[in-house]
This record gives sequence, structure tokens and C-alpha cells, in this order.
Amino acid sequence: MISAQTIPNCRQILVGLARSANPHRVTYSELMRRLGIARQEIKDVLNPIYDAERRAGRPDLTLIVRYAGSRYGLYHSGGATPQTKKVASARDRQGYKAELKRVYATSGGTPRGAFKRWLES
Repeated sequence: MISAQTIPNCRQILVGLARSANPHRVTYSELMRRLGIARQEIKDVLNPIYDAERRAGRPDLTLIVRYAGSRYGLYHSGGATPQTKKVASARDRQGYKAELKRVYATSGGTPRGAFKRWLES
């Protein structure tokens, strides 16, 4: 069960990553470890953050989280209900990257190097 501070702590981690001078991302497993939560609880943490960011008119901060060995997470719901649209096609991946660029632009982070080239590809 997640504590009352888990969601705010998670959001703080994600915002910190997006705002850093050399922004980077975190894997699901690393985020779960940092928050002290189990795999089945991650959606209970990320979905409320996604909903709050979208209601506030901000980009999807949860895209900072990715799978190990991949540059993508499983979902990019694009404003729809969380976890409704998987990243499956080239078009999905381009939408994912466009939204991730918005996260950094809104947060003040400046992607660099290989990560920047990937975002712009």
C-alpha cells in the first residue's frame, strides 16, 4: 500500500529529473526502488500524476519513466484516460517524443548529446 507522501515524492523526483541541467530519465524499477513500492503499485502512483498534469494543462510528466533497455514507457495516452494507448507504432513513438520534448521545455531542462539527438529524430 502506498503512503500519503508517495505520490508527492514521485512527482518531486520526476520534476527534478526534468529540470536538471542535464535532464535524464528513470527506469520503472529504479523509481519503484526509490519510492519503496512494489511493481503492482506503480500505476497507483503514476496515474494520479498524469491526471493532475493534464488537468493543469501541462505535458505528461510521467513520460520521464521508461523501461530498462528502452527509451520508451509502455503507454502514451495523449490526454486520454491513463493506460489506454500503448506505444506500439512509429506514429505512437513520434507522439511520445514530441510530448517528452514538451515536458523538458515546460520544466526548463535542456536535453543534450545522444538523448537530444534521439528526441529530435
